[in-house]
Amino acid sequence: MLERDGNKALAVALLQWLSSRDALIDVDVPRAPDIALNLPPWAFWLAGAGFTAIIPLLLLGFGIGRWLIRRRQ
Repeated sequence: MLERDGNKALAVALLQWLSSRDALIDVDVPRAPDIALNLPPWAFWLAGAGFTAIIPLLLLGFGIGRWLIRRRQ
Protein backbone atom coordinates (compact mmCIF):
# COMPACT_ATOMS: atom_id res chain seq x y z
CA MET A 1 0.00 0.00 0.00
CA LEU A 2 2.88 2.39 0.65
CA GLU A 3 4.29 1.76 -2.82
CA ARG A 4 1.18 3.11 -4.54
CA ASP A 5 0.81 6.71 -5.79
CA GLY A 6 3.82 8.11 -3.97
CA ASN A 7 2.60 7.17 -0.51
CA LYS A 8 6.02 5.81 0.42
CA ALA A 9 7.71 9.14 -0.31
CA LEU A 10 5.04 10.93 1.71
CA ALA A 11 5.47 8.54 4.65
CA VAL A 12 9.26 8.95 4.64
CA ALA A 13 8.93 12.75 4.46
CA LEU A 14 6.41 12.70 7.30
CA LEU A 15 8.71 10.60 9.49
CA GLN A 16 11.65 12.89 8.75
CA TRP A 17 9.55 15.93 9.62
CA LEU A 18 8.37 14.32 12.86
CA SER A 19 11.96 13.54 13.83
CA SER A 20 12.91 17.22 13.28
CA ARG A 21 15.08 16.52 10.25
CA ASP A 22 13.37 19.01 7.96
CA ALA A 23 16.46 19.59 5.83
CA LEU A 24 16.27 16.01 4.51
CA ILE A 25 12.73 16.33 3.14
CA ASP A 26 12.69 16.11 -0.65
CA VAL A 27 9.49 14.87 -2.25
CA ASP A 28 9.52 14.68 -6.05
CA VAL A 29 6.29 15.82 -7.63
CA PRO A 30 5.72 14.29 -11.07
CA ARG A 31 4.77 16.70 -13.84
CA ALA A 32 1.48 16.38 -15.61
CA PRO A 33 1.96 14.76 -19.04
CA ASP A 34 -0.19 17.35 -20.82
CA ILE A 35 -0.56 20.87 -19.45
CA ALA A 36 -1.92 22.61 -22.56
CA LEU A 37 -5.62 23.24 -23.04
CA ASN A 38 -6.49 23.55 -26.72
CA LEU A 39 -9.99 24.91 -27.26
CA PRO A 40 -11.48 26.69 -30.25
CA PRO A 41 -12.10 30.44 -29.82
CA TRP A 42 -15.86 30.01 -29.44
CA ALA A 43 -15.33 27.67 -26.47
CA PHE A 44 -13.17 30.24 -24.68
CA TRP A 45 -15.85 32.86 -25.29
CA LEU A 46 -18.61 30.54 -24.07
CA ALA A 47 -16.71 29.63 -20.90
CA GLY A 48 -15.91 33.28 -20.17
CA ALA A 49 -19.45 34.45 -20.78
CA GLY A 50 -20.85 31.55 -18.81
CA PHE A 51 -18.84 32.22 -15.69
CA THR A 52 -19.09 36.01 -15.77
CA ALA A 53 -22.66 36.53 -16.96
CA ILE A 54 -24.83 33.45 -17.50
CA ILE A 55 -24.34 31.67 -14.16
CA PRO A 56 -24.68 34.85 -12.03
CA LEU A 57 -27.83 35.85 -13.93
CA LEU A 58 -29.33 32.39 -13.42
CA LEU A 59 -28.59 32.55 -9.70
CA LEU A 60 -30.04 36.05 -9.46
CA GLY A 61 -33.19 34.92 -11.30
CA PHE A 62 -33.53 31.92 -9.03
CA GLY A 63 -33.16 34.12 -5.94
CA ILE A 64 -35.73 36.64 -7.15
CA GLY A 65 -38.11 33.83 -8.04
CA ARG A 66 -37.79 32.28 -4.56
CA TRP A 67 -38.27 35.71 -2.98
CA LEU A 68 -41.47 36.31 -4.96
CA ILE A 69 -42.84 32.87 -4.05
CA ARG A 70 -42.16 33.42 -0.34
CA ARG A 71 -43.59 36.93 -0.48
CA ARG A 72 -46.93 35.65 -1.85
CA GLN A 73 -47.35 33.09 0.93
